[in-house]
Amino acid sequence: MLIRSKQRRSALLAGVLILSGCSRDGETLDRFSRAYTAFSDLRGDAQVASIVVIFNDGKQVYWTELGGALDQHAPNKVRLGHAKVAIKAETETIQSRLEVFDSTLDSLDRAVTQLIEIANSLGDREYREGAIGVSQRAREVYSAFESLRRLYAEAFGHRNKILEGIVADGGNLAPAIMRYKVDAARIAAIAREQEAVGQHLSSATDQLKDAFSALAGRSRLKTYPSKWDEHPK
Repeated sequence: MLIRSKQRRSALLAGVLILSGCSRDGETLDRFSRAYTAFSDLRGDAQVASIVVIFNDGKQVYWTELGGALDQHAPNKVRLGHAKVAIKAETETIQSRLEVFDSTLDSLDRAVTQLIEIANSLGDREYREGAIGVSQRAREVYSAFESLRRLYAEAFGHRNKILEGIVADGGNLAPAIMRYKVDAARIAAIAREQEAVGQHLSSATDQLKDAFSALAGRSRLKTYPSKWDEHPK
């Protein structure tokens, strides 16, 4: 009887410990879910910030002036004017948009770090591995945005060299084109890289959502809507 009594007490104690662990994981999973939503909000912000860099908030001043500066049929004086305005637009507008993108990426990076920390604190192995998988996908999304930011900055740098060459030559296009052939080739290569990164970003985002959905299904954690749920792309 004594042995059976001890066995019952041991089983009861084990059950209490398991329930206690589940309770703690429940709270941690809820924190993870909230952190995931915060990351999703920032991911949407980063998407918008990246688009604004390229399209300048719907105002095409830089791109219009760049096209005018590279117009082979325009007089030198006209090209010179366009080149100067394009350089000014890049300095005053594009750079400020890149800074906003940078700030958003910094916040996104911190959000990923928080996801990783919470995931690693889960006691249940299955939940922990699932949450770590979500965190890894989130890191891939962040890295894709970081690559886009780097490519954007590099492309603007190469274009500015060509524009500055046009200004230096009084609007004469031919010397700048010959002098910066390598830059022009690199700009074309960057455009291809941007497309590839954009495709990877889309794929990584889908994988992130799938990984979180799988974790939510297994753990029955409460999910919280992102402000971008109606506009996921």
